[in-house]
Amino acid sequence: MQSVSDGAAQSFLARTRIENGQVHSAGFFNTMTDSDRTVSSSKTNSNSSTAKSSRDFDTSAKASSPQLYYNLSSEQAARIAIFEAFKYSPAKFLNKYTVDRVIGFGSNGVVLAAISDNQSTPVAIKIIYKNHVSSKLPSSHIPHEVKILKTLSKELTNVTYTSSSLLKYIEHWHDKNHYYLVTELFGSDWFSNAPSLEQLCPISFYARFNSTTTQCVSLPFSSGSSDLWDWAYTYRARAWELSQCHNTKLPIRRVKQIIRRVAMALAELHTRGFYHGDIKLENILVEAATVGGSDVKPLEIRLADFGHARRVTSGIRHYGTQDVSPPELLLDSPYDASKCDGRASDIFALGMMMYILVNDSGELPKMAQAIKVGTIGYDELVAVDSGFYPMNGLEDIDMNGQELLDGMCMVNPDRRLTVEQIIVHSWFSEL
Repeated sequence: MQSVSDGAAQSFLARTRIENGQVHSAGFFNTMTDSDRTVSSSKTNSNSSTAKSSRDFDTSAKASSPQLYYNLSSEQAARIAIFEAFKYSPAKFLNKYTVDRVIGFGSNGVVLAAISDNQSTPVAIKIIYKNHVSSKLPSSHIPHEVKILKTLSKELTNVTYTSSSLLKYIEHWHDKNHYYLVTELFGSDWFSNAPSLEQLCPISFYARFNSTTTQCVSLPFSSGSSDLWDWAYTYRARAWELSQCHNTKLPIRRVKQIIRRVAMALAELHTRGFYHGDIKLENILVEAATVGGSDVKPLEIRLADFGHARRVTSGIRHYGTQDVSPPELLLDSPYDASKCDGRASDIFALGMMMYILVNDSGELPKMAQAIKVGTIGYDELVAVDSGFYPMNGLEDIDMNGQELLDGMCMVNPDRRLTVEQIIVHSWFSEL
């Protein structure tokens, strides 16, 4: 496959394509590893028969199935879910919060940007789909993400919580179709600085708060633009457009700042007995620290999406994203998953994230694909490089950086660096 950095004459953006609802491209665009970043082909087009608002969808599609939003695309499910949220939680959406726009959606939910009417505070409202329609809420069915963020908000002191790099919990509730998680709103709109991208069709409908109050709701609709994937994409795309040699390297100082800050966020989580379970670019929210994106002040980050987070004592059987799943979770691994430490799995995934950011093409190591398709097992992986995870294609990384990467990605989880060792590593000494 042709890579972004091969100097091909055609435009980078012209080479992106959509297949079966998922975006694909050569080079760094291939680092999307799950269905959370689906983009519909129904772009803004008044002549398109597929560009519809929520009221245009036949909501009986979900009613005919015992599972909510079964057999719908992520975008279709998101549009219906927003309509249903206003219908079944009107006191929240038409009285307590003023919703401004849709800022992201995936296979399990959709996120709205809003303002708290009581405090004029920007918030994010995550609509999490229930598996089945139910107005009852046993405590055992509350999503882990809600439970863990609420627990962390109680455990951290006010001073610590204010300076925390973990996404901050505000409240939660539920109705018959959804759980709702309200957090701080965080992250810059990186796509606003990217080369021209087509936009999704806005969503418009009428919502009723009571028998006398009807409100027209019209919201811009986005598949997401505030996470580390978006930041990396925007930077690489602009570099591709502006550079005669189509350079797509990310600034190494910025990469160092980001990796260290994510490690510090993990330290907050790990020291309190939790692991995250799904460290990847899409789960790191990124906000510009200064206007104009100066390299002097670090980017601010928040660790988000705690749907796979668990107590360390529970062990770990599956990692959230298969492409960055650690070797100890392979089927032929000698490790007992119930006794594995999920914190070591987080460290491995952080190493894979570092590899993506320092690699010119933004791709994972070739070995990751071989493991994914089953051509390499645990024993073969150990034998390849004496327990070091094989890393290809990193020509510009210095000795300290390679040492850090190797330490995070050791095949044996017991030999990996701890998050505390990562934070003080010499690769970050110039920061």
